[in-house]
Amino acid sequence: MFMAVGVLTFACVAPFGTVQASTEVYGLITSDTTWTKANSPYNLTSSITVASEVTLTIEPGTIVQLNKYHLQINGTLIARGTSNDPINFHGGTPISTGGWAITTEDNDYSIVFSSSSTNWSQQTQSGCIIENAVIGNFVINCGSPKISDSFLGNIDINGGAPEISNNNVVGGIGVYAGSALIANNTVSQQNHYFIGYDGAIVAQRYDRNNNVIIITRKATPFVSGNVIIGNISQVAQGIGFETENAIITKNTIYGCYGAGIGFYEGTGNARISDNTIYDCSYGINLNETGRLYSDHNAVVTIQRNLIYNTTLGIDSTLPVTIENNIIKNNAVGIATSVPLSVTYNNIEGNNQSVYLASSNNLNVTNNWWGTTDTQATNQTIHDNKNDANLGTVTFVPFLTEPNPQASPASTPEIPELPLSLTLALLITGTLAVAIGFKRKAHSKRSLQPCFSRTP
Repeated sequence: MFMAVGVLTFACVAPFGTVQASTEVYGLITSDTTWTKANSPYNLTSSITVASEVTLTIEPGTIVQLNKYHLQINGTLIARGTSNDPINFHGGTPISTGGWAITTEDNDYSIVFSSSSTNWSQQTQSGCIIENAVIGNFVINCGSPKISDSFLGNIDINGGAPEISNNNVVGGIGVYAGSALIANNTVSQQNHYFIGYDGAIVAQRYDRNNNVIIITRKATPFVSGNVIIGNISQVAQGIGFETENAIITKNTIYGCYGAGIGFYEGTGNARISDNTIYDCSYGINLNETGRLYSDHNAVVTIQRNLIYNTTLGIDSTLPVTIENNIIKNNAVGIATSVPLSVTYNNIEGNNQSVYLASSNNLNVTNNWWGTTDTQATNQTIHDNKNDANLGTVTFVPFLTEPNPQASPASTPEIPELPLSLTLALLITGTLAVAIGFKRKAHSKRSLQPCFSRTP
């Protein structure tokens, strides 16, 4: 039996021995439509577009087989599952641990929100929303949907002001433009592959240069309250950014081969505050790598972060402000070749507290060094007393007790410096892990971009 709705066609098939119908769909949806659990799975036989000012509603428990096609939203998508009955966009299969696994094929398609899609309004509880769903990949092209409480593969944000909250993202997030809110998600490794909970392989994205989250210069996101995990040896950074303006706050980042947070290049202001970063090669790495621009005038403020168990806590070639942080139990606390503003931090328990790598003098007064013994603190500082070609680090006067304001909102237990970091430091014979980050062209898979990306 065939039924036409607008120019969208449904082909209902009842397989022998089953009572569940399969509904084939394709084309343009031109009138308000509901996809039901009873009529699922919905099988796309070509890409589907929801026309402007038209609403597609998808009921809890509905299965949508995208079949490597895309579902483009020019109007409104309301896809609100429940925790017990999620909507599955063929984004994976349930596993015994209670989670989901996404396979390589699940990342070959996407849900695309265009610039004409209806923005989500929290006040009126209307607009585009995906909630309690399983999705392999989706793209936001200048739209502003809400994506929450879902299990996701990869996300590309090319503009708009979407809300991405309370999700489990196992592939990574690319923020290429717009002012996205990325809050309270768990975002895991961005390597070239990932073995899921049940052994399934998750496709990864080379265009993000092995960052779990990458933020480019055209983006001004608010990234807050996320747990960012880089638990594969080749994950470069938890968050890599080259933005003109960004706020990165209250995240927990760990397990990165490179930096927990790394800066590529850019202008404008960025605030890195109240994050907890540990078990990474760098805690925060602020070096203008790649192409250097004469107009770069990045102003970066680093406040109230907790950085521990790294090879190098903060490494910067930018004249940043570092204040009210805990930098503890690292191989090296702070390394720099330029003058920094470093005040009111608790810098203690590091093998070396400060490593100066140039002839510039460095003033780091008014910090707590874990002791009031001036000679003991001086021995942890690498400057012209170690190499006549270097400048002088001035640390007196210093705080005589820890600064209680130098801490993020919640402070986990801080273990001692792991032996593996000390051994790695001795084996490599260097105070920092040499990792080259080069800028790469970003993905061109997304449809109808609202700006022109440049490599």
